Amino acid sequence: MLKYFNIFSYIGHYFQFFEIVLLVRLLEYLSFEILHHVSFSLWAAAEVTQRSWEDSVLKSETPVLVEFYTSWCGPCRMVHRIIDEIAGDYAGKLNCYLLNADNDLPVAEEYEIKAVPVVLLFKNGEKRESIMGTMPKEFYISAIERVLNSWRR
Repeated sequence: MLKYFNIFSYIGHYFQFFEIVLLVRLLEYLSFEILHHVSFSLWAAAEVTQRSWEDSVLKSETPVLVEFYTSWCGPCRMVHRIIDEIAGDYAGKLNCYLLNADNDLPVAEEYEIKAVPVVLLFKNGEKRESIMGTMPKEFYISAIERVLNSWRR
């Protein structure tokens, strides 16, 4: 009987070691994921709604980028990542926002948004550029640079 107990005791220790290794790996993964999301969320685009539209976009002294999206749109998720990167790259020079076109339909209709994703760039309350669909980051950056360097104040 003692012989069998020792085998089970050995197996028990092995599984405890295995559980500890799994727990350490899980913690490493979670800490990486948390740090990854925190670093991107520091400069992530903020939500704008119909209620905050005028103050955040139209009355902004800083040029503004707005991505119109819907929750069910797959390509919008790819554009979100690009816009979040741009928000970090242009922090202090450009305000970046997201507007859910399903939730704030009057704003989307005002700017004739028929499909998503659409990115609009504003300066001094005027729409200056529009980009429809999913494009490479460089495409958005060149539009941003045109708006930032435009002569009209």
